[in-house]
Amino acid sequence: MNPATTNVLLSLGLPPDPSVFLPGDFDKVVPLGAATAPVRACRVVQIRERYFHESICMVPGQTSVRVYAYDITDRVHATEALSYANHKLGILTSITRHDIQNKLSGVFGYLDLLRGSLRDPQLIGIPRQGGDIGRGNPPPYRFHPGLRIPRRNRTGLAGDPPHPC
Repeated sequence: MNPATTNVLLSLGLPPDPSVFLPGDFDKVVPLGAATAPVRACRVVQIRERYFHESICMVPGQTSVRVYAYDITDRVHATEALSYANHKLGILTSITRHDIQNKLSGVFGYLDLLRGSLRDPQLIGIPRQGGDIGRGNPPPYRFHPGLRIPRRNRTGLAGDPPHPC
């Protein structure tokens, strides 16, 4: 047995017995005696809190079976963390997408109203009339005939007390 296998099993609190890595249904995974070509089976096993990727190999004409086990615990935990983060991002994007769609529906509603108003002949002339504001001479102001406009004197309006300054 490989010394690294012994160290891994001892670190897991297990006796240094390599049969821990053999599948319970070994005869189904690796058919003995009937193999005319090399047999290779791969699987992922969990032994206590660690995960291992196993490659079980058998060469025809030999009675030995080789089991290669690779510790993939970090990769399994990283995959689980990424899956959880992806789930959370999906929730965030669905909420954000919903909020943006609400804002855009209001904008599209106003856009439809604007498009409808551009077809209204009464409203089309308003921008043209507004474009004339500030050009040329202003029209004369017509005051109500009963309105008395006070005349200005040097210190203010007529009838106001003079300023002390």
